[in-house]
Amino acid sequence: VLQDAETGNRGAEQDGGTTPEDGMPYAMPTIYNATYIGSGSTSDNLDNDLALIFRDNAGGKYYNCIFTEFADMAVKVEDLGSGEDSRARLEAGELMLSNNIWWNFGAGSTLDDIVEQDFLRTHLAANNNQIVDPKLNGISRTNDSMLDPRPAADSPAMAGSMMPPNDGFFTQVSYIGAFSSGVNWMKGWSYLDAVDVLSVRESFRSSVPSALTLEQNYPNPFNPSTTIRFAVPQSGHVRLAVYNMYGQLVDVLVDDMREAGSYTLTWTAGSLSTGTYIYTMQTAGTVQSRTMSLVK
Repeated sequence: VLQDAETGNRGAEQDGGTTPEDGMPYAMPTIYNATYIGSGSTSDNLDNDLALIFRDNAGGKYYNCIFTEFADMAVKVEDLGSGEDSRARLEAGELMLSNNIWWNFGAGSTLDDIVEQDFLRTHLAANNNQIVDPKLNGISRTNDSMLDPRPAADSPAMAGSMMPPNDGFFTQVSYIGAFSSGVNWMKGWSYLDAVDVLSVRESFRSSVPSALTLEQNYPNPFNPSTTIRFAVPQSGHVRLAVYNMYGQLVDVLVDDMREAGSYTLTWTAGSLSTGTYIYTMQTAGTVQSRTMSLVK
């Protein structure tokens, strides 16, 4: 989920029946590894007041998710005081919020600030929910090439995943949220990529090159974006990463299979400071590196 800064409502409204409200079966979807980004914690869009709301006896289970940047509170569960309602689903184990990260809400920065219901705060605290910065690389809602919802390599979202069932439906991953710090899987097919919202854009030419090459970025020096070209003469796994001069990983631009061909990508440095950086391409048995200079 990526909400507009000025329009749009909640991240998700989990509703059950209405006529009658206690009609069976109850709605109980199971969701692993989602990332919900709201309008912004300082947004004037007050309709963006909750990341999640559960109503009308709806249940549901969220695991390994990131919820961030909503204008007010985090989550609310319908509590009618008696009978069947979404609180009853929670108490029956049919509504579960476990192993999630919550961060940067307009209402505040503590569990008491962002969740008003005592029973719900107790549930979140007992089920390994964290209020901690997931260190997403960049949040943008306009076509400025600055959106990068991958967590940084040192993000708390890169460890501690609760593994989903190994049932052939869910993919078992070790991170929290919809992205690892490596591949941005929105590249190449999503609308956000097409309208230049993503921070790493890539194009491809299918003519087979004669050699493995990693070209010098241009412009160089650059601010804030630069273009990197590389070519692979045969299909295989390619990893292209950026490091600082201390050898610390800054960003992973490519980390997956590539067909033989020539590639061009645009990388935006975002909030990185002025300095020299090293970009390195690794394939089977081969490593090539070049330096580039960011000047702000």
